[in-house]
Amino acid sequence: SLHILEWRTGGFVDIAVRLSDAIDVHHVISPQLRDYLVQQMRIPREKVVLATLAELTAGAVAPGERTSGERPTVAFVGRLTQQKRPYLSRRLGLVGTVEFRGADHPVSETLHDADVLVITSDNEGVTLTSFEADAHGTLVVSTDVGSQRSVVVEDLLVPRHPLAFLSAARERVVTAVSDRAR
Repeated sequence: SLHILEWRTGGFVDIAVRLSDAIDVHHVISPQLRDYLVQQMRIPREKVVLATLAELTAGAVAPGERTSGERPTVAFVGRLTQQKRPYLSRRLGLVGTVEFRGADHPVSETLHDADVLVITSDNEGVTLTSFEADAHGTLVVSTDVGSQRSVVVEDLLVPRHPLAFLSAARERVVTAVSDRAR
């Protein structure tokens, strides 16, 4: 089972390609990874099975309406690691407006409280938080990495390069919370 192209080291995908003769079926969860294995690595199409996580989520609930004057809530859910790039919020001048929640706060509670989930990742396969946010009616703005484009609408995908990400993500979030019809 594979879910991410690890560009820096090759990772599990590289190992799976090298050991493909000993593997009956490569299970992948993204069209991008399927196409990579079949088109670029020349794994026979019949050995690559796409089974996405999208059909495992329940239907989304309608997003809650804010009352007049209520500030929108933007959430980030993830480990504080380089891959997730949590340091980017500091550059936006958000210090003092950010609430850090620990493991004692369920993710479902955070997503219920949020209007928008921002995924800042430098590298991903498909984030499970995208599915969780959808189930809570929370809009997702995400870097265009891995297979995020198979679960996030194109208008809400932003570049992964840090400066371009900051500019585009800010614009998408402001537009999303100020124009509910959109």
